[in-house]
Amino acid sequence: MKYAYEITYNNGYQEWNIQHYCYTEEQMLEAFKKHGVVKVRFHRHIPNGYHLCGCGNLVKGTNEDLLCDECRAIYGHKYTYEL
Repeated sequence: MKYAYEITYNNGYQEWNIQHYCYTEEQMLEAFKKHGVVKVRFHRHIPNGYHLCGCGNLVKGTNEDLLCDECRAIYGHKYTYEL
């Protein structure tokens, strides 16, 4: 199982950070402060055999390019490289 965190940098940029161990938000913030991170929020557990879509939804399968059903409906594509 993996664990997803939403991290926010001091310039407002947000991204997902995936860890193999479940840390507290405080532990993650302390570890990433030196990189300009100002906020960390636990997002979700990622079960084995799944990955996280760019929007934060779970997607079955390990192909990281595969979009979730919601993004497929919005963008009309199945993979991120098609966007």
